[in-house]
Amino acid sequence: MIILSFLLFNSCEEDPYSVIDQQRIHPEAEMQYPNNPETGLPYTADELLELDFNPLKEGFYYKDQPVELKVRTTSKPSSVFLIIGEDTDGNREELTEISGEAGNYTISLNSTVQEIGVEQGKTLGIAFEIHYASSNTRGLVKEHVTYKISRYMDPREFNTYEFFKGQVNTFATTADGIKLDQSSDDLSFRYDNDFTVSIWLNTTASNSDPSIISDKDWGYGGNAGFIFAYIGYNWKLNLGDGAGNRVDLSGPAVNDGKWHLLTATFDRDGDVVIYQDMVEIARKDMSSFGSMDSGLPIYIGQDGTGKYSKPYMGKTREVYFHDVALTKSEIEKFYQ
Repeated sequence: MIILSFLLFNSCEEDPYSVIDQQRIHPEAEMQYPNNPETGLPYTADELLELDFNPLKEGFYYKDQPVELKVRTTSKPSSVFLIIGEDTDGNREELTEISGEAGNYTISLNSTVQEIGVEQGKTLGIAFEIHYASSNTRGLVKEHVTYKISRYMDPREFNTYEFFKGQVNTFATTADGIKLDQSSDDLSFRYDNDFTVSIWLNTTASNSDPSIISDKDWGYGGNAGFIFAYIGYNWKLNLGDGAGNRVDLSGPAVNDGKWHLLTATFDRDGDVVIYQDMVEIARKDMSSFGSMDSGLPIYIGQDGTGKYSKPYMGKTREVYFHDVALTKSEIEKFYQ
């Protein structure tokens, strides 16, 4: 593994080696396709078609993903230097381990964006400076193979609370509601802080207004707490703080007998947003809300009282709570 510390240069600037490489009429060296950093395996043909960049010229990495670059050359190098940023003594290091045999030599870099020194959201340019003996058949003395390494912003750290993993719950009557066991999980962050809740649902019912998941008294929509309610064929999110603030957002039909993922994100300084199957459906400002503490537990297939008169008729699977308001990309990454 090569651990280096180098300067950044603006990726929009002209390649600093372009003038030198104009002399490279018959290049000996070329970048090989790197592995897909998401899988650690070679890119498949389909994966390459989906890319909006050329992986032979640049790569995009998250923290801790391996940066594995290989340069192949047909002539044996006499020396190789790795340069990152401006070509100064402090920004170059000689690479001494070169593998291969006559006509097929490989120069490798195995590292991570942290070890190389790429900051979050930044791009860093590198160059393999390859020197050949004067006896090179093409008369080439030196050439550069350049590459750009970009680092994504590091994913946020958050806590996830999962219930009913791998379990299907079936509901038909008002007595079938399930009280969420919070004996080992404190979900009180939902009262005053950002959070996200998701639930898998499957139904063909046509009755209106039962609770899918809730921690509020659904007798009045302005009561404190939240509810995913089933409305005849579609669903809605209702939330209130019991002090006059209320939001109602409606989702599309879900009574087709297929599994659907319903998600709501609650940003206390911004919007509450609902998603169906990871697609944003609607949003509304909730920044004026006070505490949503209803004093009631969370139920599946019932409201927070556990006594609502209208039954949810259908199935549910896993339920998730996150202690942040997930972004769309975070939802896609977590639930795909």
